[in-house]
Amino acid sequence: GAWILAGFLLLGGLIAGTGIVAWRALELGRLRSEFASSMTHELRTPLTQIQLFAETLLLERARSPESRRGAVEAIVRETRRLVGMLENVLAVSRVGRPSERLLFRPEAIDRLVEEVMAGFGPLLKQRGITPLVLTGEAGTAPVDAEAVRRILINLVDNAIRHAPGGKAITVTATIPGPALVLTVEDEGPGLAEAEVSRLWQPFERGGSTGGSGLGLAVVRRLVDLHGGVVRVERGQAGGARFLVTLPLPGQGSGAAA
Repeated sequence: GAWILAGFLLLGGLIAGTGIVAWRALELGRLRSEFASSMTHELRTPLTQIQLFAETLLLERARSPESRRGAVEAIVRETRRLVGMLENVLAVSRVGRPSERLLFRPEAIDRLVEEVMAGFGPLLKQRGITPLVLTGEAGTAPVDAEAVRRILINLVDNAIRHAPGGKAITVTATIPGPALVLTVEDEGPGLAEAEVSRLWQPFERGGSTGGSGLGLAVVRRLVDLHGGVVRVERGQAGGARFLVTLPLPGQGSGAAA
């Protein structure tokens, strides 16, 4: 009897295990399908814009210097979007690799933030969004510049997606203690409570603004790599406010080096 019971228990365990594996395979297949669909849509938009404005210049349809400059700005803007998508895909593919390490060097925080925002200049202008950048007395701090840059790029890109035209997004960088604190706030509709828990998953997309869903997953990965914290809350204007805290090495933190 005991052997029969053990056999049934083993069989039940195998069936349950097989069911879990099958469910995970189906879920992974669904995510891959959604990812492929969203990435196809994401890539089509900038590529179509690049082709359109390149042909406009090639066929000399842009008569005035202003229209030619506008076409070039559009090409640069959409090319940067493509590069950003590629970097996010590569970042997600590197998750968990032993070689993934942070490289801390002294960086002027205000200049780093300004460089990121300058890259968004054409897109902000197109959308009629006002950037409010507040770096206070952040000064120089030992950070992984590429990691901080990628965090900011993805948070600002997310804010622009949700900020209505004519509104503002606010970016701040401060060092109130042994950590660098970054905030990015938009004046969009905000997030429903049910959306917040899914924000950090690759392939998940909050709201109806599209996107591949990789940007915030990359933010979470980089913050975790720092041993830091990221959270989202309601902003003063009702939109979403993302707050990132990154411990600084050699200043009482336990961040990875």
